Amino acid sequence: MMDEKEKRQRQNQAQKGYIERMGREEYNRRKREYMKEYRKKPENKKKMNAYHAEYRKRTQCQKRYNAAHPEWRERRLEKGRKRDAEARREVIRRYGGKCEICGISQIEYLTLDHSFDDGAEHRKAVHRKIYRDIVKNGFPKDKGYRVLCWNHNIGRYHGADIEAEKGAIKE
Repeated sequence: MMDEKEKRQRQNQAQKGYIERMGREEYNRRKREYMKEYRKKPENKKKMNAYHAEYRKRTQCQKRYNAAHPEWRERRLEKGRKRDAEARREVIRRYGGKCEICGISQIEYLTLDHSFDDGAEHRKAVHRKIYRDIVKNGFPKDKGYRVLCWNHNIGRYHGADIEAEKGAIKE
């Protein structure tokens, strides 16, 4: 007999196949229509109101706990900062560890450059957790990432020809 986890996995796989066959846009359109009708029914309104009331109660309880234990929040934030810093160090190390233009290698002055000019979209897609996303995806080589110092990254943003500077520095 199938356990609950296997059953959910099979349902998820079937759902993904259904969406792929239909197309994501069509699936989303049908789902919106269905949910619009679902919300109109009185018995469903009661269910949804009960769910939302329970959700508000849980979030209020969590807020009270956070207010009573500020050290817990601080510990959690500090742990996240450490994880982000470690991911940043690892990404910079894996992509060369020094500025491709001037060769500076002090980690404080280095940053990641999106050479395809898609950094804003990337930040938006991963909620500003770029370094964690790169680690999670196995340090992709085909995405156009490279290490630059802050000066060259900002210079590139403002239209400076840093590639010409790269040749001048090496000569």
